[in-house]
Amino acid sequence: MAENKSIIIPDASVILKWALSDEVAGVDAALKLQDDAVRGKINLIAPSHCLYEVANTLGRLTPNHAATFMSYLISYRIVEEVPLSVEMSRRALELTKKYKGLSFYDAAYHALAIMLKGVFVTADEKYVRRANSEGSIRLL
Repeated sequence: MAENKSIIIPDASVILKWALSDEVAGVDAALKLQDDAVRGKINLIAPSHCLYEVANTLGRLTPNHAATFMSYLISYRIVEEVPLSVEMSRRALELTKKYKGLSFYDAAYHALAIMLKGVFVTADEKYVRRANSEGSIRLL
């Protein structure tokens, strides 16, 4: 992780917009994050389950395109993966307890943002409404 760069934790909903660019809402903002990461302006970091979520969705929605896109993500390491740790697990579980209805999967992104003093970026308006008071989060 390079110093002095913003740390952005995009969730699968953001990364999927790179591949499913026919979606209207949020595509430009998502592509800007990708471009900024490729140019070295920001660091994109996500829990390791993120790429599994992306592959799962692409496999269902665009099975002919999924392998190519996943190869791009994995080969070029656009998003740095962080394995689940005890601290991330603890913080994510605290979020799911404090904000009823949050999934552990979603809370793990947010927990990572809090831990790294970054910003969790998501297209999930419902999550942002529920946990916005926690900070370290913004809607795409």
